Amino acid sequence: MNDPVLLPAPQSYQATGVKVPFQRLDKPEIIIDSVAVGHPQGYRLTVAPEGVKIVAADEAGAFYAQKTLKQLKTCYAGQSEVEGAEIFDYPVVLERGIMLETLSGAVIQFDKLKEFVEMMADLKLNVLALYIEHTFAFRDHEEVWRDASPYTHEQILELDAFCRERFIELVPYLETFGHMHQWLKHDRYRPMAEVPEGWNHGFSVAPQPFTLCPSDPRSIEFLDGLYREIHEVFSSKKMLVGCDETDDLGKGRSKELCDRIGVGNVYVDFVNLIDERVRALGCETQIFGDVVVKHPQALQRLHREVVIAHWGYEADFPFDEHCQLFKELGFSFYLLPSTSAYHSFIGRTARGMGNIQNAVTNAVKHGARGVVNTQWNYRYNLTTIFDIPFFAYGAALCWQPEANFEEAKLTRGLDTHIFKDASGRFAAFLLELGRAFEPVAYKSNHYNPVYLTFYQCEQGKEHESFQSLDPAKLEAVLMRVRELEAELDSIHPTASRTAVWERGVRFGIKIFLCAGEALLALARDARAQKFHQLAPEVKADFRRRYLDLRREYEALWHVDNRPGGIALTLEWFDKMLGELE
Repeated sequence: MNDPVLLPAPQSYQATGVKVPFQRLDKPEIIIDSVAVGHPQGYRLTVAPEGVKIVAADEAGAFYAQKTLKQLKTCYAGQSEVEGAEIFDYPVVLERGIMLETLSGAVIQFDKLKEFVEMMADLKLNVLALYIEHTFAFRDHEEVWRDASPYTHEQILELDAFCRERFIELVPYLETFGHMHQWLKHDRYRPMAEVPEGWNHGFSVAPQPFTLCPSDPRSIEFLDGLYREIHEVFSSKKMLVGCDETDDLGKGRSKELCDRIGVGNVYVDFVNLIDERVRALGCETQIFGDVVVKHPQALQRLHREVVIAHWGYEADFPFDEHCQLFKELGFSFYLLPSTSAYHSFIGRTARGMGNIQNAVTNAVKHGARGVVNTQWNYRYNLTTIFDIPFFAYGAALCWQPEANFEEAKLTRGLDTHIFKDASGRFAAFLLELGRAFEPVAYKSNHYNPVYLTFYQCEQGKEHESFQSLDPAKLEAVLMRVRELEAELDSIHPTASRTAVWERGVRFGIKIFLCAGEALLALARDARAQKFHQLAPEVKADFRRRYLDLRREYEALWHVDNRPGGIALTLEWFDKMLGELE
């Protein structure tokens, strides 16, 4: 009998060679003994004829052991006997999580959010960083969230308790320096902006104010009120306040101050003010590390109590170098890779897996507190289906990197426990689809050229990614995606969300093919530099297809998401439709 498929694969699995009645898997004996286990969140699980015994280091370890027991029941379902075994497991990374965003306006329906938390618990993750921004119903700021279908105070309290029952810490993530455009675009808040007239930040079709002005005393008082209200409903003593990508800092109202003492010092001084307000609430301040690594001298001014949450989304991102810097300066930190499904339509397997491997390897090497995998809904990634393999991969590597590195173990585990695909093909299919574009070289790290037909469609052949595009290779990619689309007809996972997942995959393929074919048409038309210069009959055909996709997108949106926020995404469809007029 083969060893059962477990996800994550444990540190040690030893079959004892004895047969155990299936019913013995019920009602395990549970003992908490930290000395006997020796590792936080760890456990020893014994399956024997007399029953199941769990010895756990703590309550969390006992919970994870029972999740393993649940997977054993799945593996042996329909059998009268199971294989006796001794299982020993513990996570090498203690804080393992997912950052779920609502920046693009997609606010997941509350019952679906709970389902997501259940999946996290099954993967033995223990941190959910919820990016709420304008999607939380702040009491005195209705104009910001009015059209966003926000989560209410009562719902966050309920979600917080739901997470705690599953040993998951719900951490609030609220941008409070850069990325403030959902606030600053409103007249009431615009005067606090660094550049009130607007900045082309790339997260909206038109320029908007983006960063708070740190030299305006109203800014910190405004943020203090937000922190206090967030603190009322999240039990976590951690607060992720963002502060990344403040690209317009020093370009507007604080220019004189930045010229005098330096942009890095102005940035750090304001973050220190934020830290004082957050710590006054008894909470830990967490900021992203992208700005401070560019200003290592200024970083020395930052309060050492501030925790650095460092994101980087490339497979070769210099986590090693940056972790060493944080360690030398005495900062606590954790790492944030990405699923890499964003800006792609169909996922990016090599980038995602390489990035997660890089993050976990360096987290272990440098003693990082944790690894939190980021998921971005940017504009078209409606479902989490293209993210799920990478959520699972990150979770598995954080438990035991060596035992979970192999891709085949990941796909077997996903098909057995998440997708419920008896054929064992769905997970591998998703990863293969995410490899389809890999033969095409392109310059941008953040999206493939097919995606630019939406995001920066007005640039056409002027876009940097177009310069290195090989039309023959692109055509081969489109052919491969069509082949994979045909294969999907014979794959039938049976999990409760199968229908939604399949619709999401088919929509991703459909929009990828439409955008790729539009890009190929532009590449082969020597007279056209922009999409609006294509032949009228070509434009008419693509416009019809994009209109159909827009309608399908709206229908898909409402399956998992609340109605508010959809207009933010439809703007990008309309931008491309305008190019095809």
